[in-house]
Amino acid sequence: MPSELCRLTNIQNLDVSANNISGTIPKCLSNFTVLAQKGNSSPTLEHSNTGDDSSYMVYYVDDATFIWKGRMYSFKNTLGLVKRIDFSSNRLTGEIPSEITDLVGLVSLNLSRNGLTGELPAKIGKLQSLDALDLSRNQIDGRIPTSLAQIYGLSVLDLSYNNFLDFGEFVAV
Repeated sequence: MPSELCRLTNIQNLDVSANNISGTIPKCLSNFTVLAQKGNSSPTLEHSNTGDDSSYMVYYVDDATFIWKGRMYSFKNTLGLVKRIDFSSNRLTGEIPSEITDLVGLVSLNLSRNGLTGELPAKIGKLQSLDALDLSRNQIDGRIPTSLAQIYGLSVLDLSYNNFLDFGEFVAV
């Protein structure tokens, strides 16, 4: 995974899933300033561009289709609300960097189907905007951090097929 990826400071939707990418997740993810902010001023992503001769204006609205919570969804008028990272189905190794917990605006994080090891960052509960967290099919070990209970809006949590010891003192409130 190239560290140059972290130059994309305004990235909001980063999906490099199923690309046979190897290496570790870069620690510089906290450079993603848009993902490190909660909320968005507009649910739509709109752009305008003046033609080469400045005689006309091109206007367009971004849209995207991707798998969300196991189903295919299309986002157009709400794409601006979707802040997600999907690194699933690659060959990533090493630990999940603690810097990922600075991305407090993330709504979805999918790191499933890799070779990630080590423990989950203790402060994973800082990701309070998460709706979906999929870390399944890795080799993550240790205890599941109690801070996960701080993510009240989490509707999908998949930690299956890892090497966790137990749920520790994990209590859903």
